[in-house]
Amino acid sequence: MTRGGVPPPPWSRTATLSGLIEAAAHRPLAQVQVGLDLLSGPFRLPMGTAASGPDGRFTAPAVPPGAYLLTMRGQGRAAEARTLWLEPGAQSAGRIRLEPSVSLSGIVRDDAGRPVAGAEIQLG
Repeated sequence: MTRGGVPPPPWSRTATLSGLIEAAAHRPLAQVQVGLDLLSGPFRLPMGTAASGPDGRFTAPAVPPGAYLLTMRGQGRAAEARTLWLEPGAQSAGRIRLEPSVSLSGIVRDDAGRPVAGAEIQLG
């Protein structure tokens, strides 16, 4: 909106980000922690957190435009992160599916069957 032909300053034009967090079969996930960090050069500046509602939806209102890292963490779910660019106005992060988390435990042993202290395991 302009006032007297003068556009509003850039910092007054904000974005509203919304999205839907789901599990398999489009089942909404509630109480997923959603974080939004502004990416500024090598820095990440936390801009806020929220939790998804019972319907899996979240909203982050009045966010300044720019590059962001969107993170989602839910109990029993693998964390998810996405980078995105927000412009002024309403924007959607879309449907975000969180997969179940997986844990791995065990004991690394040497050829003689003795536990190996400080062993590192790489997956993938």
